[in-house]
Amino acid sequence: MSESHNLPAPKDKPADREATALALPLDPESAEEFSSQDLTIAAVSARIIPVTTKPNHSRPTLIEVFTGQAIDVIDKIFQAHETTDKLILELREAQEQLDKLLHKNGSLSEEQRQASKHNVERLAQLERIRKHIGAALTTYQWTPGKIWLYQWSLVLLLILCGIAQACFIEIYCRWHGAYFLSLDLFTPDNINRLSTITFVNGATTLSMAGEVLTWSSLGVWAQQSYAMTVAMVQRRFRFADHGPLYIGVMMRNTSVAAAIVILLRLSKFSVFGVSLDSTNPLAFDTTIGISFLLGFFGDDAYRILTNFKNRLMKGTEESK
Repeated sequence: MSESHNLPAPKDKPADREATALALPLDPESAEEFSSQDLTIAAVSARIIPVTTKPNHSRPTLIEVFTGQAIDVIDKIFQAHETTDKLILELREAQEQLDKLLHKNGSLSEEQRQASKHNVERLAQLERIRKHIGAALTTYQWTPGKIWLYQWSLVLLLILCGIAQACFIEIYCRWHGAYFLSLDLFTPDNINRLSTITFVNGATTLSMAGEVLTWSSLGVWAQQSYAMTVAMVQRRFRFADHGPLYIGVMMRNTSVAAAIVILLRLSKFSVFGVSLDSTNPLAFDTTIGISFLLGFFGDDAYRILTNFKNRLMKGTEESK
């Protein structure tokens, strides 16, 4: 966990705790601006965060730690803690202003009395909520074993993604008559085949699409591995979210890369003076280079294809 989330373990644990659902105020930016003139505080919308505390029940559970759900819960609890402290400070400032008015004028109006009563009740309520939030924070302790389990969830996902990518590369090599996941990988015959890989049966649309899908998938694998590692460093990695996200990004970026490369080939577009035309001797090198870049910078490639689609649709509508 980050330094801001390292909390001292509770010294005394009650022998009997009840399950509690707390209404924790979140999103302080949604509250209205405090006015010192009418001395009123706008109510902040509350979101229910179930915090269960039972005897001999360790929180967070191993499943919550491994999937990353515990990180999300702790962030929400800390956010609620900060919001509650901010509201308590504002209410105390409002109460001090009322006390100053009472000392200055000697008496308060009915409206001011109601505001003072409301502030006192609200302050007492927030103090109780803050007490429960503190109990939730001390309950949601992370042991060294759970921290290691959370970090190894990233390692497991990277291994699974690497195995899937290796299988994809093996299919690609078999398509070219070579081997990758084999003991014959470093044989002279296999090395010769790998070093002379080019388009299968010429630069046809289908053979080019195969090259694009393979090399763009390598770009996606590299980019997503980096993104997931950064998320872990920032304590925002969630195995349950980043796993499906990887699959979705892979499907989108490889498809977008294939569409863009085929469109570039049909339009005879050239990069650094090198086109994707089948007669160009550097067409294969250009194809795999562009494909990897389109896979790695998938968001930019998606925007390019979206802009092309919008222009195409606009031109179709204008021609009607």
